[in-house]
Amino acid sequence: MAYLPLVGIIVGCIAGLVFMGAQALSGSKALAVVVSITVSLALTGAFLERATTANIVDLLIKYQSLLLIPSRSIPFVLISAHAFSRFAAGSLNTGTQVVSADEQRFLNRNNIVMASLGMLPLALVGSLLFLLLVPLLWVIRTLVGVWLCGDKGKYSNAHLLTTQNVVEVCFYLLAAVAFKFAFDISAN
Repeated sequence: MAYLPLVGIIVGCIAGLVFMGAQALSGSKALAVVVSITVSLALTGAFLERATTANIVDLLIKYQSLLLIPSRSIPFVLISAHAFSRFAAGSLNTGTQVVSADEQRFLNRNNIVMASLGMLPLALVGSLLFLLLVPLLWVIRTLVGVWLCGDKGKYSNAHLLTTQNVVEVCFYLLAAVAFKFAFDISAN
């Protein structure tokens, strides 16, 4: 689990590069966003999942949110969202099992690696507003985790995937709001 955010960084980098390439070739931000989302879905295997109403709504929210973000920032937002959402999901499994002291030290090191990889891409975005998103996203992650498992403390892969998806969608929404807020501040 420690390197789950690294997978997000890789997926985000590819999605960001695809966005930049598609926008350069087509000149259309909307088309570039669609192509980028499609490629990230293909990379993560989301096409293999059932197309539910929730998944379609998630895609529409991602699409609309990315359209509200300046084109130059979209690749960095993609990297940050994919990394942070995987960190948030992976962190649900921390502290849910009783382990020996040696195993706990190993888990602590893994958690530090996971947190570093999940949070580091936020620095790419270049706005302190994104650091303000972290506590809000963490609350969302915690609420989704509690809602999915209650007090059992055990999370299945489906729970982790749902948490990752909800946090990622919320990340895009909050990023769109943050960019709008930052733009409004600089205009005054």
